Amino acid sequence: MQKTLRRHFWVVGEIAIVYFLAAKLSLLSLNLGVEASPLWPPAGIAVAALLWRIRWAWVGIVVGSLCANHAIHAPWLLAVSDTIGDTLQALLGAFLLHKIGFRNSMDRLRDVLGFIGLVVLAVPLVGATISTVLAYGAGLIGRSQMPHNWGTLWIGDGMGVLVLTPLLLDWQINGRTQWRIGWQKTCRIARSLFSHRLNRKLDYRSLPRRSLEKLLMFGLLIIVSSVIFYSKIQLAIALYPLEYLSFPFAIWAALRFGLPDAALASFVLSAIAISGTALGRGPFAAMPADAGQEVLLLQAFTGVIAITSLIVAAMKAEGRKAEARILMTDMLIHAIAHDLRTTVMGTLMVLNNLKDQPGEKIAVPRTLLERMTRSGEVQLNKLNSLLEVYRYETAEVTLDRQSVSIALVLPNVIAELSTMLEQNQVTLENYLSADLPLVWIDRSQIQQVFWHLLSNAIKHNPPGITLTLRAEVEGERIRCSVADNGKGIRMAQCDRLFNLRIADPGDRQLMGISLGLYLCQQIISAHGGAIGVNSAPGQGSQFWFLLPLAIEE
Repeated sequence: MQKTLRRHFWVVGEIAIVYFLAAKLSLLSLNLGVEASPLWPPAGIAVAALLWRIRWAWVGIVVGSLCANHAIHAPWLLAVSDTIGDTLQALLGAFLLHKIGFRNSMDRLRDVLGFIGLVVLAVPLVGATISTVLAYGAGLIGRSQMPHNWGTLWIGDGMGVLVLTPLLLDWQINGRTQWRIGWQKTCRIARSLFSHRLNRKLDYRSLPRRSLEKLLMFGLLIIVSSVIFYSKIQLAIALYPLEYLSFPFAIWAALRFGLPDAALASFVLSAIAISGTALGRGPFAAMPADAGQEVLLLQAFTGVIAITSLIVAAMKAEGRKAEARILMTDMLIHAIAHDLRTTVMGTLMVLNNLKDQPGEKIAVPRTLLERMTRSGEVQLNKLNSLLEVYRYETAEVTLDRQSVSIALVLPNVIAELSTMLEQNQVTLENYLSADLPLVWIDRSQIQQVFWHLLSNAIKHNPPGITLTLRAEVEGERIRCSVADNGKGIRMAQCDRLFNLRIADPGDRQLMGISLGLYLCQQIISAHGGAIGVNSAPGQGSQFWFLLPLAIEE
């Protein structure tokens, strides 16, 4: 109990500090005092913190807002009105998103549209209204100032949520792990290139081409955007839409790499545009200051880039799901036409041979029965996996979530695999501690994940390997891992290992595992987590996944 309270205290403190620093940075970069900001990143931080399901997150928002107002020497009435508006706005936004079944992964078009319609456009109206009315009632602003203050707060909070919240939600799901994986991939690329210089021989298949493409995309985005927004531009040239030359790179991120990288690209582009404009450079700064076009154009540009990127990424994700359903049908036909047909034909041949033997009673060798049983079990498991994947692809799956110790999920799985572990001489090292915080999961579904990861490691490695199970807390998540010291997998294959596909007969190492891993990905995604693999040939493999912690009452 004391450890849990201490963790909540630190998390609330972190939210308050990040909120305060974001507010301070925003006010300094835009050279503002107590007046409303045209872009308010703390609003995005507040919504993200509440969507993370962090208990007492609203306390961190209140403390951070009060500290930010105190730092700019705002009157206490203005500080209180601003804090009330920001906190109620974030609470209402998170409540409405939970009501519509919003997923933090934002992998559905309805999630993105609900996020934009409710939290970006509608809810900031409430926060702006509360703050403006309270400020007017306290005599801090006049009647003539109310429309301008209200409009600035509305658009500023909406843009802050639009630009920052999707990025923070992705960070909550798989941020630390993705940074670790990205660093490992960078080191491997560097080693490959260094080896190429020494040996004059480079295996291009070992290079993660998708990572290289992502690096190229972000590099071009930063270069082109910096040239546009950090250059001194004359008004005659600024009248042309030069700022949208960087737009294709944000769309590139959305189409090729999905919503997480689309959100990051939008954030980077917005940060460059805002900082350049604050320095008096770029096309927006060239506009007449007295007309107020600078701020309006900056807000419009930020909104168009972010909204378009999110919608394109969501539509691309929906398209991938439709392709997966079609491929699911192909796999089902493949399983029936090939695998099951082969099994049934073999069984019929055996039965016909037995039928031709004379006498009423026929002796059947035990080894024959065991082979037929194993073959039937293999096909039954494959059909069960196909049906599970089909269920996840075609229907909304309702998870029966409970607060469970992750250590209690393993015993049944290990018992089911005990025969396979013994036959393959596998050493299992289980380091999952019962002292870990509880997780908020569907126990039976997570048992399936462990079963697939363990069985794949056993079946696709030589006998005598060591399997290691670990779990550790990462923020408001638990990171579970299943590692082996087997053959390992090439880095280029790791990027597509969780894709739903019919295994290539020429790639014997990956045959049969894509279906189970795809099902694992669907289960973990439904829990709001992430799953991945770290591996290299000859160095074994480590499959990991993240699960949300339960909220103690």
